[in-house]
Amino acid sequence: MRSLYLPSSAFTTNEVHPNLDCYQAKLQIYLLVRAVLKIQLCIALRRFCTEMQDDGRGNRGDRLLN
Repeated sequence: MRSLYLPSSAFTTNEVHPNLDCYQAKLQIYLLVRAVLKIQLCIALRRFCTEMQDDGRGNRGDRLLN
């Protein structure tokens, strides 16, 4: 398995981007928001699928039709 090789000249101490902390903070916020939205989508899909299941009396998804 090959490892990723970066030459030593790729990153030097004097070339660190000045807004790196800002970018990392924005990335963390983006990942957090994305995770929350995925969880909300899963909950909504689970509720939708539960409401669409047959309740044993032949009523399938009546709450969605009313």
